[in-house]
Amino acid sequence: MSIVTRIGSSTAEDRDELLLRIERMTELPLLLLAFLMIPLLVGPFLWNLSTSETTTFAALNILIWVVFGADLAVKALVSPQRMKYLRANWLTVQLWWCHSFGHYEFSRCCCSGQEHSGDQGEPPRRISSASMRLEA
Repeated sequence: MSIVTRIGSSTAEDRDELLLRIERMTELPLLLLAFLMIPLLVGPFLWNLSTSETTTFAALNILIWVVFGADLAVKALVSPQRMKYLRANWLTVQLWWCHSFGHYEFSRCCCSGQEHSGDQGEPPRRISSASMRLEA
């Protein structure tokens, strides 16, 4: 019997107990990942990193956010009252949603992913995350 079948057929008390066990098991690893994100986010602005190092930092950042999203999804799935769980953890939902889709909305709504050049003869340039970095 798969875990999804067992979750669907279990009682609310069993699912609450499973949710508490999952939260206890994931609390420390998620806390460590959150602290690991600090140098990953700040590092490219403070240190002169090569392109490969910047790419590695960005990939690790994305991986951590995927782990956060998977954790949230699993906990919401296990919870007997999903919407109540998501409302109780509204900050986690908001942070994950804004991080996951915020960059897309910014580039789509504000600048359509392109930067207009001053000269009419030149084609518009693409905006990249590297061009948006603060210069030291």
